[in-house]
This record gives sequence, structure tokens and C-alpha cells, in this order.
Amino acid sequence: MRKHIISKWLLMTVVVSSVMTACSSDDVELFMPQEAPVPVLFTATDVEVVTRANEEKMTTPQMVAQAGGFGVFGYYTNGNGATDGAYSASATPNFMHNQLVTGTNAVDPVWTYTPLKYWPNETGATAKSNHVDKLTFFAYAPYAAAGTTYNITGFSAENATGDPWVTYNSPKTAGYDLVYAKAVDQVKPNINDKVSLSFSHALANLSYEITNTSSLNIQKIEVLGWRTNGINIAGKLNLNTGTWSEISAKKDKTEVVFEKEADPLPLTGVNCGNWKVIPGDNQEFFVRITYKDAGDNLKVLPEIPFKENFVAGYNKVLQIAIP
Repeated sequence: MRKHIISKWLLMTVVVSSVMTACSSDDVELFMPQEAPVPVLFTATDVEVVTRANEEKMTTPQMVAQAGGFGVFGYYTNGNGATDGAYSASATPNFMHNQLVTGTNAVDPVWTYTPLKYWPNETGATAKSNHVDKLTFFAYAPYAAAGTTYNITGFSAENATGDPWVTYNSPKTAGYDLVYAKAVDQVKPNINDKVSLSFSHALANLSYEITNTSSLNIQKIEVLGWRTNGINIAGKLNLNTGTWSEISAKKDKTEVVFEKEADPLPLTGVNCGNWKVIPGDNQEFFVRITYKDAGDNLKVLPEIPFKENFVAGYNKVLQIAIP
């Protein structure tokens, strides 16, 4: 039985503008409103995530709202010294730590969180110094309360210095995408201004299309690791740089990394696979196809080897033709 295999890349564009202004009203004296307080306001633009063939569209605000919202790490840097405040590697999330921000609905979310915080009033006549206080925000979605949901397995501690991070482990079946955003060294805005967060993809996607299968009853599609390089399924994402570290790859060919098994099993369309892969070059894996013959006997086709480069925000489509 001959198999013709090609692969292609498709860009998934995700840009989200979420807005926020933040401070606290009574936790620390520096955060006490000294003039008219500027409350936190949220908005999100309706930017599309493009699927494999533009057959379906979902906005990132919708995805985030359906998943319960996004998490924010907020850093307050005081400008009462010789210079203005500025985010640095010694900063800690002293303003927000994994703060849940939720959308009221999945169609046109209005972003809220509690307790409400305010911008520090380190400008104008009542400022405590001639230097500007600043706030820096890092966000990710979907939100994980204890680092155990949506395949997020942990995040940086409240007293950790420098860039915040989350750890992630891909599921065997299709899961949520992981997105991140930042807004560095923000100053107190006008009353109607917001902080804008532009979300980016942290993961690549792997899917498949199988054609000419009229004579086959496909039962299962599996992706297996390679003993050499394998396929990246777990790691730590830096929410400032968007880079991955401490990456783990499945390298055991006897262990299934991803699988699709259903009745009926989809062979073409947007739901074929949608497996999440941590970006990286020269990732090696096999695709195994199980089917039933005319006598209802289970058969397994020879495993198909692949070696691919995965890029965040792109969908790798494996096109497999079985005559």
C-alpha cells in the first residue's frame, strides 16, 4: 500500500488587545490614591485566530473567556531614588501575583477582577519624589489557579525575582493553546486610558489530513516519539521573552505522544489532531495509522517517519494520501 506524505505550514495569527490599569487602594502606603484615583479598566479587541483553512474562526478573547480568564503578574517599581522606576531582573511581583482576570461572556468579554487596584499617584503636585513610579505586567492564558489546569503545571513564586514563568505539559489529545503578553514600565494614564496587552502564541500545532481512505476504516491516528530527538511536549515559558527552557521530549517509540481515536474518526477538517507542540527544530516522530479491513480485522500500517521544525503560532499539517 503506497503512502504519499507532504507537510505544510499555516500561520495562526493571534493579537489580542486587553487593557488594564492597576494599583492597590489600601495594601501599601505607596499605592494609596493621592489625587483622583484611576481605576482599572479592561477592553479586548476582536482579533481572529485563523484556523487550518479559515473554516472556523475563534477570537482569543473568546478562548480566554471560555477557559476562565487570564493570569497577570504585576510589578511595582518605585521612582523615589535617583532615577525613575523601571522593571529589572531584581523585581518581584509585588503588585499582582497570578491575578485572575475574567471575561463576563465569551462573545464580547468585559474584563474584571477583584480586588480592584489603582495606579500609584507619583506624578503631579502630590508626588513623593521627582521620579516616576511604574507598573509592569506579564499575562498568560488560559488561567491556572494552582498550576494544575489546562496542562499548566506550575508558575513562578510570589517572591521570585525577574521574569515570571509558567510550566506546561501537552496533553495526548487536543488542548487549549497557551498565549502570553506583556506591558513593561507603564506610567499612570489619563482616566480613560488603558494598558494594552497583545497576546502571542507560545505553542505550535500539529494536525493531519488523510485522503483516499474509502477502502479503509480508520480507527486510530497516533504520534510516537523517536529514540533520538523526539518531540517536545513539556517545558518552562518565560512570559517576558516568550522563550522556552527546561524542555522535555518524548523519545520512546513505544510510548504514544499524541493520539486521535473516535467513532467516526475525523480524517480531514479543523479537528484532525490539533496537538500542541513546544517550538523547536529537528523534532522527530512517527505517525501510526490503525484501520479495519473488509473482514473487520484490525490492521496497522507501517509507521511513517517525520522530522520537522515547529514554530510558535504555526500549524503543521501532515497530508497523508493512502491509495
